[in-house]
Amino acid sequence: MASILRSYNRAFIVGNGFDLNCGYKTSYKNFIESQYFKEIVNNNDICQILYRKHKLAKWIDVENEFKEIYKGDISFPIEVNEKRKTEFIELCGAINKYMNQIDSNLKDIDMNSVYLNKTLGKYDAFNDSYVICFNYTQTIKELIENNNSNGELIMLHGEAKDNTIILGVEDAANLRKEYDFYYKTSSPYYNCGNVLKQMKDVKEFIFMGHSFGETDHYFFSNIFKDSCLKNSNDNFKFTIYHYGMDDKRLIVSEIRQIIGKNGTMMDFYGYNNVEFIDVMN
Repeated sequence: MASILRSYNRAFIVGNGFDLNCGYKTSYKNFIESQYFKEIVNNNDICQILYRKHKLAKWIDVENEFKEIYKGDISFPIEVNEKRKTEFIELCGAINKYMNQIDSNLKDIDMNSVYLNKTLGKYDAFNDSYVICFNYTQTIKELIENNNSNGELIMLHGEAKDNTIILGVEDAANLRKEYDFYYKTSSPYYNCGNVLKQMKDVKEFIFMGHSFGETDHYFFSNIFKDSCLKNSNDNFKFTIYHYGMDDKRLIVSEIRQIIGKNGTMMDFYGYNNVEFIDVMN
C-alpha cells in the first residue's frame, strides 16, 4: 500500500460501486459465480456456507458473513479453528486471482460510465487530492496515471497484482483470539493508522461507490465523530455519490451507526456542508 507523501485538504473515498459502474464484475456475487470460486468450493466449508447464502439472497457481503461463520463455530474444538484458517487463506487466494483476471482486462474500461462522466472533469482527474481506494483492482491507478494526475493514491485494502489484498472483519467484531486471522488488522499488509494520521488536514470528503459497510466503519469513525462536534472550528464538506434512493437510505443508515453516541444525523447535516448526488439522474 502506498504511503502518503503530500498534504492535501481533499480526499476521494472510492468503493466497489465505482469499479462496477466502470463495467467490471467485481462484486462478491460475481466472484462466487466465477470459476475461481468453483475450483475451491467443494473442499472449503467457508465457501460452501457463502454459496448457500448467495443462493438464498442473490447478494452477499463476504466479510460480514465471516462473523456469522464465527458464531456458528464458537463451541467447536480447536481443530475447526485450524481448518477455518486454511480455508480463509485459500479463499483470499482465489479472490486475489479473480481480481487479477479483471485487472488484465483494464483496457476495456467503460469511459462513458456515469461516475467517470460526472467526476473526472469536475474534480480535475483527482489532482491535488488523496484518493483512498478500498478496491483491489488497478482501475483508479490507471485513471490517475492516464490523466497525469498528481493525486496521492492509497490502496487501503491492498492490491491484487501484488498479492496483498486485505480481507476480513473490523476489530469491533470482538472475536476469540483463536480466530484473530479474520481481523483486517491481523493482515501483514494493514497500515490504516498511518493513513488516518496523515489525513488530519482533510476538510473535504468525496465518496464514490462506497457503501459504508460495517466492516469499514473503523476507518470512518473519527472522521464522522469530528464532523459532529458542536464546538469544532472545522467546517467539513461531504459529497456522497449514490446509486438511487434505496442506496442513499442504506448509506444514511450506515452513517447513523458510525456516528453512534458521538452525535446525531441532525448534527452531521447542521455542522457540515453535505450533498448527496444520485448518479442515476
